[in-house]
Amino acid sequence: MRTNDDAFREALKLTLDAMSKGEIWDRERNGFYRYATQRDWSAPHFEKMLEDNGRLLSTYPDFYLLTGDAHYLNTAYGIRDSLLRDLFDQAFLGSVDADSKEVDKRIFTYWNGIASSAFVKLFEVSGERKDLDPAIKATDTILDTLYRKGEGVLHTEDKAGIKLLSNHVWFAGSLLDLYRVMGESRYLESANDIIESTLREFRWAENGLFFDSIAEEDLGFLSEKIWKIDDNSRLSRILINLSLITGEEDYLNEAEELLKRMSAEYEQYGIFSAPLGSAIDKYLRLVHIVIFGEKEEFERISQDALGVFEPNKTLEIIDTSLNPTRITDLGLSDKSGVYACRRGSCTILKENKIKEDLAEFLK
Repeated sequence: MRTNDDAFREALKLTLDAMSKGEIWDRERNGFYRYATQRDWSAPHFEKMLEDNGRLLSTYPDFYLLTGDAHYLNTAYGIRDSLLRDLFDQAFLGSVDADSKEVDKRIFTYWNGIASSAFVKLFEVSGERKDLDPAIKATDTILDTLYRKGEGVLHTEDKAGIKLLSNHVWFAGSLLDLYRVMGESRYLESANDIIESTLREFRWAENGLFFDSIAEEDLGFLSEKIWKIDDNSRLSRILINLSLITGEEDYLNEAEELLKRMSAEYEQYGIFSAPLGSAIDKYLRLVHIVIFGEKEEFERISQDALGVFEPNKTLEIIDTSLNPTRITDLGLSDKSGVYACRRGSCTILKENKIKEDLAEFLK
């Protein structure tokens, strides 16, 4: 929506409306079915997937911020309720079968990363702690069971012999999302460790991109290296976030090089190259929004900043009682409030005009 072209907005609105008001939406128990067999979103296949609903749980709150139409936020709440009722037990579970309605109770790291980031997004929009708690619980469960310090994360408990790039980048992204809104250093440290493992183990020497899997045994065709534009784009976004949050220029340089290499290869992906375009936009703008103060202070002012649509910002909430040195590290004054930064240049927003000033800054 960067261009303010109404055609893009209307295309997205048409799609989101057709889905949320069509047969692919479960009108009894909420949430989306896996796919529809007809072009008008009718005659759905009744399986429900964590991945699909997790991705859509990120999309609908964004469109709510863009339009102000409560229908999209209510749709997100419906997805939330469906996931927590049917696909959550210590972490997010895989799927609900179309016929038997049995739940695949395996915990997939990749999909949990998607869902946890979506719940953080919903929390940023709603301001309700209940929308953050599932992300915390799921993330802590995976840290306890599937994360290996210095080695990355496993796919799931019964697939210990294979590492997937998707697990690393989506789970590391959700760790960073939790760090941004909670300020707990353990999430940042784990995300940093996973990304360092990713850069070390998944880099494809021939083209500088990152291949999809590392297997400890010969899996035939599945052992052949391929690169996926979605995962590589996600990695570039995480590298940008890490650079802004840690101040490490090497991460930004890695992101720049990765984006250049993907830009030379993207045409083969057609419309599926959209994540690359979004990642390039994030790199070109380098927007960093910092909200800090004592907890009662930033809770009062943060919703105004969170309520401004900017999908490619890096937003960081800092509780100075938990992380007193972070402001010094960023080179900001000790006055609590909302700071808007672009490429290292920051300005504090007026407390009574946060939403208006931030919207103007982001133009």
